[in-house]
Amino acid sequence: MSGDIKYIGMDGHKEAMVIAVRSGSGQLVMESIVETKASSILQFLQGLRGELHGTWEEGAWASWLYDLLQPQVPRVLVCDPRRNALLKPAPTPPASSATPHPFAAAGNDTSSPPSSSPGRLAAR
Repeated sequence: MSGDIKYIGMDGHKEAMVIAVRSGSGQLVMESIVETKASSILQFLQGLRGELHGTWEEGAWASWLYDLLQPQVPRVLVCDPRRNALLKPAPTPPASSATPHPFAAAGNDTSSPPSSSPGRLAAR
């Protein structure tokens, strides 16, 4: 086993496959769009070095991808998007009215989003 792990996320579509590769530390190594053909996907993977871990969502392409990549990628995880939705954290309750708006202390108008116009910026 190599210490150089690459995590590969794939999103399959009829014409193209979107692929993102992250290092073991989580840094984005590359993003690519490849043709949804076995030869194109395998060629892409052959260019990667290190221990490969792959993941994608259950869907129309999941079984085909699994069969294609299982011999090439030692660790494969197929996610269930319905279950993933259940794992989302509970929404944060809205701030109470006693909590001042972060821009209110500076005397800024909080009724509209900040403008990118230089004329509205206050001098310090």
